[in-house]
Amino acid sequence: MENKEKRSSSSQSQQMGQSCHDCPICCETLENTNMSATVCGHVFCTKCIVQAIRVCKTCPTCRTNLTLKKIHPLYL
Repeated sequence: MENKEKRSSSSQSQQMGQSCHDCPICCETLENTNMSATVCGHVFCTKCIVQAIRVCKTCPTCRTNLTLKKIHPLYL
């Protein structure tokens, strides 16, 4: 049942025009050299998440409290 829910969520995201490789803030395709993840596990363009944290101090996806120290670059 859990796999069914994951597939459903993934297909809903793609139906809304956003793939799992797009930044949820700017909707641009994530580049391997410019990605950062939060401690809550969400991935964004580094520029977008830094700007969002400076303004709101929370994750744009789940609203977990964040600081710049709680993000790290991703290398794929």
